[in-house]
Amino acid sequence: MEMAIVAAAVHLGVSAGTVRRRIRGGQMTARQVPRPQGHVWLVDVEVEPKQRGGQDNKDRLIEVLQAQVLSQGKELDARRREVQFYGAVLKLVCGKFSENIELAN
Repeated sequence: MEMAIVAAAVHLGVSAGTVRRRIRGGQMTARQVPRPQGHVWLVDVEVEPKQRGGQDNKDRLIEVLQAQVLSQGKELDARRREVQFYGAVLKLVCGKFSENIELAN
């Protein structure tokens, strides 16, 4: 079964970094799939029947995904502040530029 790196990590009970190291080391196979936002790695993971419906794995996956959403929310807030800052800088620069044009006329 193919799953994203984070989901594979939760399923295997290891960190996402460990999954990435295993992919680089050839211990696991994965493929890169293009998406509109970039790309995602899908990892081949064997699903044993006893793990397929394990509530512990589901709970851990939920925790990992919630942490990821929180982290991405913080990143988005930082980018919004960055855009606001550069918007203010651009207004300042454009204002100075237009003053210089008016003075030249």
